[in-house]
Amino acid sequence: MIFKSYAKVNLALDILGQDKNGYHFIKTILQKIPLYDEISIEESTKNSVIFEGEEANLINPKKNTITSVIKQLKLLKKYKIIIKKNIPIGAGLGGGSSNAGTILRALNKIENLGFSSDKLREIGSNIGIDVPFFIEPGTALGEHYGEKITILPNIKLESFYKILIIPKERKKTKNMYKNLDLSLCGKQINKTNKMIEEIKSGNFNKTSELMHNDFGKTPKNQVLCGSGTAIFTISNNPFDLKELSQESPSRHILSLPQ
Repeated sequence: MIFKSYAKVNLALDILGQDKNGYHFIKTILQKIPLYDEISIEESTKNSVIFEGEEANLINPKKNTITSVIKQLKLLKKYKIIIKKNIPIGAGLGGGSSNAGTILRALNKIENLGFSSDKLREIGSNIGIDVPFFIEPGTALGEHYGEKITILPNIKLESFYKILIIPKERKKTKNMYKNLDLSLCGKQINKTNKMIEEIKSGNFNKTSELMHNDFGKTPKNQVLCGSGTAIFTISNNPFDLKELSQESPSRHILSLPQ
């Protein structure tokens, strides 16, 4: 069976402090985007996880979010899982978390485990902070460390033109948090609250004007994805991809389908 494992962007990301163990409290609006890895799951004589794609060599095949899923679940059968990676790694798009969430949902169904979405989110939070969002990916509010999920009305991205600007440089989330100046964070939370109101009212046209991320400033209608490094850009008008490529020759411009 083939399953689509979608990427996400953070339309808003506010960092609100830090606990005694060094974990950061956040408030974020997460959004599924039309970019996905393809996951094949089939019964086998042993459990195995295989990554394919240009960046497959960047993933440890013995220790990753998918092997963590297998350890968390008491499975009756063994599975061969193949992941064709299309989501860039280390760009803030949540590929590994999405893979975990997608496989949790898939194995719950395949093995008739009967877990509710809330239970799957609880299991997912033991694997990664972003995993709970991917149990029911769409549009959601993430709070606490990001694992506390409130489902929001789904933003209809189909009506917008969308691109990702992906630098060659990739960064680890852990290192990005280490470099934060917390005194500069959490100043735009009013924008996040306003965005939630707009989403609930079905007025998505103002969403792009309210996008922001405490990890870095971007021009209007752009936002840094998670802790970086990709930039999500949205517009009511088509992009000139040739011009954008000439302006940023060191970056990969990826056009997302309508």
